[in-house]
Amino acid sequence: MRYTIKQIRYFLAAAEAKSVTRAAIKMHVSQPSVSSAITLLEHNFGVQFFVRHHAQGLSLTPAGRRFRVEALRFLNHGMELEHFANELAENIAGKLDVGCFSTLVAIAMPALMRSFYELYPAVKINCLEGDQSELLLHLQEGRFDMALTYDLSLGKDICFNPLVTLPPYALVAEGSKLASRKKLSLRELSGLPMVMLDIPISREYFQALYLSLGVEPNITHLAGSMDMVRSLVSNGFGYSLSNVHLNPSLAANTGHTQVTSLDGSRCVAIPIEENVLPLRFGLVKLDMVNLTRAGDTFFEFCMDYFQSRPE
Repeated sequence: MRYTIKQIRYFLAAAEAKSVTRAAIKMHVSQPSVSSAITLLEHNFGVQFFVRHHAQGLSLTPAGRRFRVEALRFLNHGMELEHFANELAENIAGKLDVGCFSTLVAIAMPALMRSFYELYPAVKINCLEGDQSELLLHLQEGRFDMALTYDLSLGKDICFNPLVTLPPYALVAEGSKLASRKKLSLRELSGLPMVMLDIPISREYFQALYLSLGVEPNITHLAGSMDMVRSLVSNGFGYSLSNVHLNPSLAANTGHTQVTSLDGSRCVAIPIEENVLPLRFGLVKLDMVNLTRAGDTFFEFCMDYFQSRPE
């Protein structure tokens, strides 16, 4: 930038006072400071702003008068910008862009947002969904203030705050022979047809569960959404795994839970027998970014919301 705010202020003071000396007194600086600022502005822009009258002060040139109008407009806009920034920092109001993992967004976010709006109606949450790769990329690009997602493939610049722990469970068709079981073993399931949720990072997580037990899944169908996974399972195409617990608190399924698919068919959620790695669901933000007051308030609200929800 070829100028500074200070130089603009000194120019305007001199234009108003029609004197470098009087401008310096008004701005509480030395006379050479004002004179140097004006000279630098004229040199950098290649325009003469003042006519200097020996012992009679200054007068604006035609170019100087036009520059003064734009300089005043520039400073006024700067003051408005500063006021806007202060409001962002101090008021619990404004827009928040919040990302959420796609398989959880419809379960967790609506009730969370409704409860938050009851306390802070001046905040507008723009909820954007995506898979893990998309959420982390958009977070780093500055598209999100924060995101609610899993602790998978997080970089060193990402700050993760856990909200709930989500152990995996099996989904089987309601009419399946397995539907009456209290628990199911991944070792036993590994030889049966499996419907795999086929989205980045989630896919790798489920495969790693089997590898940790020394077995491999028999994947016969892939699905790009949990809605499709549930419908395929409910219609007898195989079993599946999920960590998405179907209530707003995301409390773990501790026993049989009936799940109705979008086509009206049903499947059953059953806990896993083995002690395998659960997922942690939480809030992520860039470590180097400070949230607005509204962002900090939503962040703290989420922490309290999930800790206080009944299971």
